Amino acid sequence: MPGHCSIYVFHSHFELSRFSFFDIKTNHCYFKEVSTSFTKMPLYLSLQRDAKLRVSCYFSGVYLSSLEKSELEEIQHLVKQGQIELLLGTYHHSLSCLFSSDFFKKELSDHRDFLKDEFGVKPEGFLNTHAIFSNELIPTLQKEGIAYCITPRIEWYLEPNIADRIVKSKDQKLSLLLVGSSKNDTDLLVSYLPGHASKHWDMETITASEAVAAFQKEKIYNLPNLVGLDLQSKDLTHLLEKALPRQVLNYASILAPAVLESKNKRLMKDFLLLTSPAIFDLISSPHSIRYDHYISLMNCLADIELKSESG
Repeated sequence: MPGHCSIYVFHSHFELSRFSFFDIKTNHCYFKEVSTSFTKMPLYLSLQRDAKLRVSCYFSGVYLSSLEKSELEEIQHLVKQGQIELLLGTYHHSLSCLFSSDFFKKELSDHRDFLKDEFGVKPEGFLNTHAIFSNELIPTLQKEGIAYCITPRIEWYLEPNIADRIVKSKDQKLSLLLVGSSKNDTDLLVSYLPGHASKHWDMETITASEAVAAFQKEKIYNLPNLVGLDLQSKDLTHLLEKALPRQVLNYASILAPAVLESKNKRLMKDFLLLTSPAIFDLISSPHSIRYDHYISLMNCLADIELKSESG
């Protein structure tokens, strides 16, 4: 029976406020945070019941910082017991790789330092927000000591009939663990919904790093363009090609240098959270609310711009 590798994502959700032109420069709140208790998650309860279960998890730094001390200690215990393997990602669960390489590097560095301080570990696996990956990210990930990256399985980048889940990056320096649908599904389930329990735990469970070690193939997966998966595990390219998301990302790329140079932690946090999937993805929501949401988001970014200019 093949091993089964489950990967989970935990991050805080944010609801964007209605933010009009007249709210700019008024200290109107951009959003409210909605965090979920880890110890109430089905995943936690399952890990408590069965000490043999092993999973890989990405916890954003924002999510971990929002937990009660007792909940953080529960995760620390599960990591120490080997039931949870921690994955490196962006600290704020942001889409920084889409608009600023400098912010992306800072996100990785901040997340790495946080995991080291709280758990005493340095993850060797990387899971980007929305599992976004391309060849361009490889040098940055190598500098962070990453051995493998979790990325979507996009059929047209693969040779025909390749069902392998673990392949090599273009330069063969990173292993790539492929998630998403396959005609010949094998050993991987990925969930982007926090805490959902796997339906396949009758199989042997292994962590992502164990899967890489056991199923590594030498076949090359060349990704010259960014790929990713949305919250419904669909190819992300459909979102990135739309006009409104592209305009938001272009504006964010213009603002990024000044926001980073400000060294204002609150300003940087707000900026990165405004580009998190919980906010950004609503631009692709039903048309009745899509444009209103886009206007609010652009007004928030305009407010960020004025704050960065004023220092």
